[in-house]
Amino acid sequence: MGSAAGVDDVHGRGRHGAGDHHRMPDAATMMEHRQPRMAGRYVDAFSWHDDIERFLGTIITETPLLHVCSGPVSDFGDVRVDCHVHPITPGVIADWTALPFGNNSFAAVFADPPWNLAYMKPCADFCKEALRVAPVAYVMSPWLWVKKGILRSSIWVREFPGINNPILIVRYQRDHAGTIDMFDEPTGCQMPLR
Repeated sequence: MGSAAGVDDVHGRGRHGAGDHHRMPDAATMMEHRQPRMAGRYVDAFSWHDDIERFLGTIITETPLLHVCSGPVSDFGDVRVDCHVHPITPGVIADWTALPFGNNSFAAVFADPPWNLAYMKPCADFCKEALRVAPVAYVMSPWLWVKKGILRSSIWVREFPGINNPILIVRYQRDHAGTIDMFDEPTGCQMPLR
């Protein structure tokens, strides 16, 4: 049932691979068996705390503000949109790449989209859409969107101890002409180097 360390993974195999049963476990592994296991439990991978919302409130001063990917509990922004759950009122369930608002309906848009690689292209599509409904868009993500006619007027980096992928908050804005050609070149999404 258990491995040499006394801990099984979720598939019933030992912590170490086959043939590792003769290794002596480290102190942390030896203590691990004394704590209850939480296999299958879901936890927030990232949730805002007051410091983040306070910081966003100091850098995002434009109103009215549309908050996209807001989730069900955030009251940040004047209007909220999410594609999976109903946000706090005033809020709507809508596709973030086809927002149900007219051109220039807001002074700014803010989004904190999902951060896995499958969302890189949709995030680029969202950036185009955000700058249709507002002249300014703030995006919190690990990606930087580069497009002709779009200025990156401010970039903030969230620092964590150690080596990690940076989390950026980027302020994108339309160029001085106030309009952009949304379809004149590729989106600028690039796969990260390994």
